[in-house]
Amino acid sequence: MLLFMGLMLTFGVLKETGLPARFFSRIAADLDNVYLVGSVMGGLSAVFGNIPTLLGGMFFFNPEAGGAAHTEVMVNYANGEVFWPLLSYSTAMGSVIFSVSTVAGMALMRMEGVKMSWYFRHMSGKVVLGWLVCLVVVWITTAFLTG
Repeated sequence: MLLFMGLMLTFGVLKETGLPARFFSRIAADLDNVYLVGSVMGGLSAVFGNIPTLLGGMFFFNPEAGGAAHTEVMVNYANGEVFWPLLSYSTAMGSVIFSVSTVAGMALMRMEGVKMSWYFRHMSGKVVLGWLVCLVVVWITTAFLTG
């Protein structure tokens, strides 16, 4: 519980600085592709954890939350059927790349004695491969079956 409270406080402090809004604006404007933005958010969650990254994405790309979705670029994300599940999936899978980004990974390392180097050598590549395969499946499903 304290971990999540600390993460929320950290996100609140970062939000007050305006850094996430500038960063997400830059990502959305430069990439302008839902799948690329979702992938970048997954990469961010590998470093910062899935909860702060997901909360940042939810706040920024959601106009009802007071985010910066008033620009023309953000309209593609605010009402997109693909972006919200993609953001959720990418941040969840991205946080598993390094075992220290999730509570379950920390518990695995602590209880089973798994070292970070072992996890990175044996598991991270498989996680990235599975994540990319599923991104391709989501792209195929949305591009060809629904549209």
